[in-house]
Amino acid sequence: VISGVDTLDAASHIAGSPELPIRCCYGNDEEFNEAITATATSSVFVLCPTALATIWMLRVWETIQELPFKLLVTRGTMEELRRKGEDNSQAPKMYVSKLGNEYVRHDVSAMDVEQYRTKLREFYHWLLSNSETVDGLALLQVEAEKREMLVQMFGDNAAQSMAVAAATDSILWTDDIAIAEFSSTSLGVQRTWSEILFAHLRDNKTINSVELAEFGAEMPGYGYRHFRLTPDVAIACATRLCRSILARKTKSSIILP
Repeated sequence: VISGVDTLDAASHIAGSPELPIRCCYGNDEEFNEAITATATSSVFVLCPTALATIWMLRVWETIQELPFKLLVTRGTMEELRRKGEDNSQAPKMYVSKLGNEYVRHDVSAMDVEQYRTKLREFYHWLLSNSETVDGLALLQVEAEKREMLVQMFGDNAAQSMAVAAATDSILWTDDIAIAEFSSTSLGVQRTWSEILFAHLRDNKTINSVELAEFGAEMPGYGYRHFRLTPDVAIACATRLCRSILARKTKSSIILP
């Protein structure tokens, strides 16, 4: 948990920091096969805030109109997203990213901010129409000492999502291996992650193989670790790399001293 920062901003910070990889799984066959089986046989998933951030960053919600399964989202998670789309009080004027050993300044205009807020509101309404909002009271059923530990380590919304998954005997959709481990060992919760869910959506014909490959190709750039590099994803990655090289040759940046 990054103190004072919501899930989307925290995920964006990690995604922009090469030294902070997003570890969504261990990468072994046993774990992978267990997740595939659990996902294929489940019709209900609980969305962890970390997976919500993945859907947002990869713009999955712009491709998928309707999910083929039931998605449970805690009220706190939904409220945080709603407020973020409406609050302009902390909109940044600029931000700095690191490219190699150099720092690059990016100015943020009022139009940029409004476009960002508009996208957030669209995302909120997409999620609202594709999920069922549930309260997080299941967390109160967790032993007090264990509940306090989960909240301190992962924040209220993630802890509530873990508890809801346990209480409803549902699969937890999370892209954080630590949350996955604690959910399993402390609450007996099965989990899946975005790579598996996206393949499941392809199998259900909600998305096609090209769209699946595009999602997979974006994940390395955001620092996701231990996903499977299929031939389709490898081709999409190579295509993106070529485009990036061409774009760098024509795009100028302001370098800070």
